[in-house]
Amino acid sequence: MQSQHELLRPDEQATLVLRRLYERYGYKKFRMNRFEEYDFYAVNRDFLANGQIITFTGLDGKLMALRPDVTLSIVKKTQADAGAADRLYYTEPVYRPCKHASAYRESFQVGVEHIGEITPYASVEVVSLAARSLSLIEADCVLDISHTGYVEGLLAGLPMDDLTRRAVRRCIEEKNAHELRLAVADTLSGEEAARLAAVAQLSGPFPQALPEARALASGEMMLAAIAELETLYAAMAASGEAGPLRLDFSITSDAKYYSGLMLRGYIRGVPSAVLSGGRYDPLLRRMGKPGLSAMGFAIYFDELARFLSAEADTAVETVVLYKPDADPAAVTRMVHSRVARGERVWAGTALPKGLTWSRVLEVNGHA
Repeated sequence: MQSQHELLRPDEQATLVLRRLYERYGYKKFRMNRFEEYDFYAVNRDFLANGQIITFTGLDGKLMALRPDVTLSIVKKTQADAGAADRLYYTEPVYRPCKHASAYRESFQVGVEHIGEITPYASVEVVSLAARSLSLIEADCVLDISHTGYVEGLLAGLPMDDLTRRAVRRCIEEKNAHELRLAVADTLSGEEAARLAAVAQLSGPFPQALPEARALASGEMMLAAIAELETLYAAMAASGEAGPLRLDFSITSDAKYYSGLMLRGYIRGVPSAVLSGGRYDPLLRRMGKPGLSAMGFAIYFDELARFLSAEADTAVETVVLYKPDADPAAVTRMVHSRVARGERVWAGTALPKGLTWSRVLEVNGHA
């Protein structure tokens, strides 16, 4: 007989497994309302991936909004301080525009937030939880790691105006070395342009990419970023968790909100990132919580749920075949007996199309 866990949908099973992982590391479940006052999101609109927000008028006449982001709500409500961190996880819906349609949709997220003081160990712990989360969902996974200090330090010492700087950032994000060289052709020397192009193309497993990144680094910000990445990799390698890690500086960020390590997670079978996160100290300062640091990540179940449910949607354990004139009571007894064993059952007069099954049982009996 199947356990209650096995009777859950694959996405529900994944959520339960992730919750158990976070709770084993001392993270507590955070619960929140599905809406906030609109002004709260309006002043932080540029933090949101898409600035569009679903609004409605509350019974008291205030303009309210369905929650487009979880991290903002957690930061608003946190009671953490430098000596007592909030270690939280959540399983919550958010309400955002669809990527490829002019409509809103409810998307489910599971995430982790560590707010208070981010020590070197705390960074390793969050990255470790991100890597373990991906591997629990799919063994064939990759966790891309970047560091805002590396790219910021790279650009800080170069004589570029804001327009050129934005173009360079875009080229790094797109790993487009050719366009990058064209963007800086009239501004930088050949050596400086070649260094930028090398960073734009720098991506790969840490043992190969990290020495290349160190060789290209200069200045305090870049060297500090490399030192943090080396510490992270050493700790992850020592615990045997470095396999999924890949260095990739194409992950860039808005400096108003993010600083330090940044994460993007991918699994086989899903073309876009299913996990993203990083360190966001500037957001805490912007929201009136100076002196605190924070790091976290979110797993996006809108794409992931379809991946997890693909097999469940096309598979049953048992097919029950019966003649059109079969005794309904006999068919019912057969179907109910298999369902009681925890099996998924399909009953019909012919083998189903588009499904896979483990066994076929025939009902021999007429009404």
